Order: sequence, then C-alpha cells, then structure tokens
Amino acid sequence: MLALSVCLPLAGLAQERPRSVGYFVEWGVFGRDYHVADLPCYMLTHINYAFVVPVYHAPRDEGSIEFYDAFAAVEKLYPGDDPQQPVKGNMHQLALMKARYPHIKTLLSVGGYTLSDDFSDIAASSNARRTFAESCVSFVTTYGFDGLDIDWEYPVQGGETGLTHRAEDADNLLLLLADLRAALDDLPGGTNRLLTIAASASPSTLHTRYRLPQLAQHLDWINVMTYDMAGPWDPLTGHQAPLYANPSAPHQNLSVDGAIQAYRAAGVAAGKLVVGTAFYGHGLKGVSDPQMLFVPHTGASDEGTWNPGEFEFRDLADGTQGNAAINTNGFIRYWDDHSKVPYLYNEDTQVFITYEDPRSLELKARYVRDQGLGGIMFWAAEMDTARRDLVGTMERILNPFGLRMADVGGAGLPELSWFGLPGQSYEVQTIGMPGSSNWTPMTNFSHDGSVLGTVVTGANRTVSVIDMGAQGLSSRFYRLAPVVPGE
Repeated sequence: MLALSVCLPLAGLAQERPRSVGYFVEWGVFGRDYHVADLPCYMLTHINYAFVVPVYHAPRDEGSIEFYDAFAAVEKLYPGDDPQQPVKGNMHQLALMKARYPHIKTLLSVGGYTLSDDFSDIAASSNARRTFAESCVSFVTTYGFDGLDIDWEYPVQGGETGLTHRAEDADNLLLLLADLRAALDDLPGGTNRLLTIAASASPSTLHTRYRLPQLAQHLDWINVMTYDMAGPWDPLTGHQAPLYANPSAPHQNLSVDGAIQAYRAAGVAAGKLVVGTAFYGHGLKGVSDPQMLFVPHTGASDEGTWNPGEFEFRDLADGTQGNAAINTNGFIRYWDDHSKVPYLYNEDTQVFITYEDPRSLELKARYVRDQGLGGIMFWAAEMDTARRDLVGTMERILNPFGLRMADVGGAGLPELSWFGLPGQSYEVQTIGMPGSSNWTPMTNFSHDGSVLGTVVTGANRTVSVIDMGAQGLSSRFYRLAPVVPGE
C-alpha cells in the first residue's frame, strides 16, 4: 500500500506544519454524493467528522452522544464491505482511509449549529458531564478517532432560535472540557488524544461566552469560526469573511484579524488559534444600490446550491448545481482591497453574493503563516471543486515542502507534486518506512514527460514527478528536500 507521512522539518521553517483541518459532513454521502474516499487526504492533517448529537437524559441526569444518521455512519454498504461486518458506513471508510494515510488525525465533532440544544443541560450537571465524557470516550475508542471537537453553538447567548442558555454556560463549558480532557488522558496513549472546540469569532461576545485563557489550557487548539460575519440576517450587504474590516463596514470589529487579535489579547497563544474558512457563500436579493457593499437588501436570494441564499464554491465556480456565477450568467466578480475578499453582483437580477475564492484564501493562509497561527479549518470538504482549488491554495502556502502521495489511475505508479519557491533547488528523496533517517535521493523519476536526475529547481510553480521505480513496492514515502549551496 502506498502511503504518506508527516512533513519534512526545514531550517528556518516551523518544525510542525500549520494544521489543515477539514470538516466532513455525514449527510454529504446522500444528495451531494461525497464520500470519505473523496477527501483530499494528502493535503490535510486533520478531519473533523460532523456531527454526532449531544443528548441530555433528564430522568437519569446523564449525558451521552448518539449518531445523527446511524445508516450513513455505520450501516451504509460500500464496495468491498461484508454485509455481516459490524461496522460499515462512514466509520469503516474512515478506518480504511487512516490505514492508507497514517498521518491523518480524525476528530469526532459533537454538536453543531442545529444540534447544540442539550449542551447547556449536560454542562450544568456534574453527573451529566461525567457520563457525557464516558460516552464520548467510548465512541472515540470504538470507532478509532484521535480525539474530540466540541461544537457548542453557542454558550450563554446566540445560536439557533430556542436554544437553551444559562448565564453559567461559560463556567460550565470550562468544567465540561476539563472532564473531557481528563477522560481522554486516561485512555492508553491519552496524552496524544486531541480536544478542540469550534468557537465564536465575535469579539463582542468572547468574554461572555468563554473563559479565556483558562479554556485554552484544556484544548489542543480552537477553531475560530471566522465566517458568517454577514448574511441575510443583517439589514445591509457585507462580507461574510473579511480578512480586515472595510472602513465603510458597519461592524469594524467583525473580521478575521479582529477576531484573532481579540483572542490573542485575551491571552490565547497564537499556535492554539486555527482560522476558520467557509467554502460557501451567501446570496442576497433586492440589492438595487449600485454601490453594492453595505447597502440594503431584501433577504436571501431565491437561488442556492441546496438552500435559498447559500452557494457552495464548486457550484459558483463550475455550476455543479446550475449556479455558475463567477464572471458568467450576468454576474461580475469584484474585489474589496480593504477586506481582501471577492464578491459577485448581477445588475439585472440585483443579486449580491459574498464568498471565498482562491485569491482571498491565499491571503488568509499567508496571514496564518505570518502570524504564527495554528492553521486553517474549513467548512466543508464537499464544497470545493474537483480540482481542489481552495484546499490546494491552502496547501501551497501552508506546506510548500511537505511529503506527497497520490495514486495514478491504474498504472500503479505514484504521482507527487509540490510547490517550489523562487530560485530554490530541491532533491526528491525516498524512504521505505517512516521513522528512519536513511532518506535516499531518487534517480528514476519522470518530470514533465522526461526522465531527470535528482535535482529539481522550483520557481513558484508546481514540481510534479512520477516515481518510475515504485511499481511492485508495498510502501514508499517521499519528500522534497531543499539543496543548500555548498553542501
């Protein structure tokens, strides 16, 4: 089996590459026809499986988690499955994926926007917190997850209409995470188990909803949901994920930078902050003012990929659901250089769309790198194009020297690609098993159709190679090592 490992540490670069955390949505296996096998694992470090449901059992004062869709999770048959095997569906597919890509860590995401109602009751009771932690740990061990991601949206205030809140939610969340951390640490290899949360990006509510920095002490990192900063719920058009606030925006504190700096000011270390990105956009109708930005609208657009007013990037880019809109079908793409994000506008239909594209995501990835942050999280994997336009942009910036592995059709030869830096020469190296220091320069590989020696020169372009000698091997790992002049 061909495989992939962790990235190569390089002098002058961080010893651990920034995280690339992708959400895989359980229900995507149905109408979206997106499966675990479709994940771009060779460009990810972590996968969050969304979602399982937190449940408070009032008569027993206990907490637990349950599958949202048990058929998708453990019953759906895939090619090669035995109908009699106890675990099928997404859980089995994740196990197969991890065997193929051993560098990947998987986290079980609990809650989400529409499934958070029982969190307040669970967190308010010591017995419910304990039994909830036991249930979570049971799922982690039974299905082979590396940790937990708690998506309580939101403690104290906000979230879905009718959500249960308590003034004590912020303190109780701290207690809940402490119990989860202790339960994970008690597992074999528990100190390597991961615990993260998805948290609000609104600076005005941080200290109401969360106890920072104490909260971060229990966590490996925080996925800051730096998106949905504008949408149909606002009276004016705006950017859903501005990197920086436009001086004309009504809410100057709502931006990626504004949120991250608020967390930093609250004492959270940069390496524990992961910037959230949205692979979808919001559409608004009735935008008659030619200024387009920060002007009135009449609500969510009638069109959308799956729901009115919500457009997946792959749909906007390629029209996968009939909504191609990037400089086509009457839409024109505009760029806000203050906020470093694009937007679309159709003068005839008066529809405005705020969204993320490769250029804006590249700038966010550079921000993450330059600020020394923990990485990028995105919602959600199935919303990218088949070309991996968005994930590929993140990877190019965050991990220019990482190992690569991808299969080539039925040829049995691995095709690998990296992004080189200007004027830098590299050596393609291989090893049979990870953990050894015996990396060997590769001499038998093809690049751009011709057989080369061992050195490839990068110039901010893709370096792609095919290992011509790998056929028949059960395992081989690769890296692109920079050649240092004089050595």
